[in-house]
Amino acid sequence: MSTFEIHTETALPKKYDLNKNDKIIDLKNKILTDLFQNQYTNIDLYNVNERVYKDFGKLFFDKGLLPSTINKYSIESFTSENRTYVFKAVANNDIDLNNNNKISEEPIHKNFKYTQDKKVEFNLDINNVNEFPPLR
Repeated sequence: MSTFEIHTETALPKKYDLNKNDKIIDLKNKILTDLFQNQYTNIDLYNVNERVYKDFGKLFFDKGLLPSTINKYSIESFTSENRTYVFKAVANNDIDLNNNNKISEEPIHKNFKYTQDKKVEFNLDINNVNEFPPLR
């Protein structure tokens, strides 16, 4: 189990023990329900540890704002067990964690018209010395 100590501006620090199979988004949802009573839809986590823990072959939590692209990763891909991390949590209403205001998944290139170039045929004779000179 890894321990995450969460600091906020409004509440006392709270510790969360997570299994290695839990995901970062599970931690964020727990923080939203426990500390912010579901008043917000998103939470930003800032790593405020004194040092950055880097394990061989694993991802790491860099100092400062953690990107939202790591939400779907499990805790196991970041750390070995029995380690404590200290994060600062800032809640906001930018993006819903549960994807209720999800961005359209339609391809961006839908409105563009692509023209296919004409296929160019090469009529080269590989046995001709003038077209393919020998290497010296």
